[in-house]
Amino acid sequence: MNAENDGSYTLISNIYANAGQWKDVARIRHLMKKSGIKKRPGCSWVHSKKGIASFFVGDRSHPPSTRIYALLERLIDRIKAMGYVPETNFALRDVDDEEKNNLLAKHSEKLALAYGLLTTSPGCPKRITKNLRVCGDCHSAFTYISKIVDHGIIVRDSSRFHHFKNAHVVAIGEDLFCESSRG
Repeated sequence: MNAENDGSYTLISNIYANAGQWKDVARIRHLMKKSGIKKRPGCSWVHSKKGIASFFVGDRSHPPSTRIYALLERLIDRIKAMGYVPETNFALRDVDDEEKNNLLAKHSEKLALAYGLLTTSPGCPKRITKNLRVCGDCHSAFTYISKIVDHGIIVRDSSRFHHFKNAHVVAIGEDLFCESSRG
């Protein structure tokens, strides 16, 4: 393990969390704290009429945060009615399923998407950038959401581009964002 790299610690912690080995998760987090290493928080940026807005998990710093959360709640209710089931294995905390659902609903890319939907014209693609990888739950949720909104959704994470349109992942790859942003 690279002692300076938060990513190595985060990866092993996430592996332990996914396996339900909470004592090992605590041990790794203690080791990080003792070494002065801090995990990079997930952050997402979205382009809107007002410029670029950034979001962290659970962010309520934006003036329209009440509207953002209300829209996100309505979207999640609608996609659950369509068959979406939150993938709680991506909420890497030792909490009950209800709290895991709550944690997943506050991911930065979901907040950025709701803000983008509130602040851009219908039909205009939503372009979101994330500093970490998009979790499987957000990927699944965006697939469903793309069916009920009149927007393409383009997410650039630390590894690739994801393009969602009408409940399909249209493409995943390096060239997509450039092609989509030209039009």
